[in-house]
Amino acid sequence: MPKSPSCSARTRAHAETMRSHSELVLTTLQADAARITKATTEFAPIKSTLAPRMSALTKELRNVKPLPVGCMPGADRVRNLGASIEAANKSIPR
Repeated sequence: MPKSPSCSARTRAHAETMRSHSELVLTTLQADAARITKATTEFAPIKSTLAPRMSALTKELRNVKPLPVGCMPGADRVRNLGASIEAANKSIPR
């Protein structure tokens, strides 16, 4: 009958597994932090142009009369929604 691994061998194996897992998590975290930093840098110049457009669109949407139950959105709502989408898409660097 084969001998089972000693307690210290199991402990070392567990520690090695945890070390490998920790290294992977740290590498992933560092990559995610780099992506977030890059996105923040790209967003900074866009924010100043996007904010006024979004504020204007929000104001227009607030001034539109509410729809009755079961009613479809009017052309002005659809136009404002389309403008919001267009503004957001234009602000994304490609």
